[in-house]
Amino acid sequence: DGTVWQIALAFSGAWPQADSVNAVLVSRSDDGGRTWRPPTTLIRDTGRFFNDKESITADRFDPRTVYAIWDRLDDADRGPTYFTRTTEWKKLNH
Repeated sequence: DGTVWQIALAFSGAWPQADSVNAVLVSRSDDGGRTWRPPTTLIRDTGRFFNDKESITADRFDPRTVYAIWDRLDDADRGPTYFTRTTEWKKLNH
């Protein structure tokens, strides 16, 4: 239907310094990638946490649903894997 999604890491500073900032962002295009909606921040961290290894996947049975997954590491390189889907992203935009 022409819908395209992208996921990206955004960061500044040297992790795990206290002044470092990083985030996982997603954005949507409804016209095959010619124009893009403003990004939605799925998570934003400072200091000792770093979000990494982001991936995005479309649901093959429901074209309205897209899933995102990433690692959230601490300064010892340990941490959980996070998962979210488009129905939850709508709440972040309002």
